[in-house]
Amino acid sequence: MVLTKSFMYVVKCSDNTLYAGYTTNILRRLEVHNAKKGAKYTKSRLPVILKYL
Repeated sequence: MVLTKSFMYVVKCSDNTLYAGYTTNILRRLEVHNAKKGAKYTKSRLPVILKYL
């Protein structure tokens, strides 16, 4: 059985709301969010900044 590290993260959006998600690659996920290819919620609230990991 292979275990993969996962990260739960919280980002702060430009409208001061918070968005929570999980990923196996936090740097790539932040790039995806800020390139408007991430979650629907964050696409209209860019940029997002990592607050908690």
